[in-house]
Amino acid sequence: MKKLMIVSSSAIAIALSLAAPAAAQTYGNEDTGLYAEGGYTYLNIEPEGADSGVDTNATTGRLGYQFTPIFSM
Repeated sequence: MKKLMIVSSSAIAIALSLAAPAAAQTYGNEDTGLYAEGGYTYLNIEPEGADSGVDTNATTGRLGYQFTPIFSM
């Protein structure tokens, strides 16, 4: 029983020591500032039993400012 307790506590300690660096995050290397994004979407809808379908096209654009890696507007 003691041997099982020692092995399991050692395994837990190793798992926690490996998980700790993954939780630590550095925000100094992240990009902040003005950003622009864009995209194109094509959608073709053909319902069953309909004579013809619908083709739609869309372009999207986004302009914003990222204050931190978590918060942007």
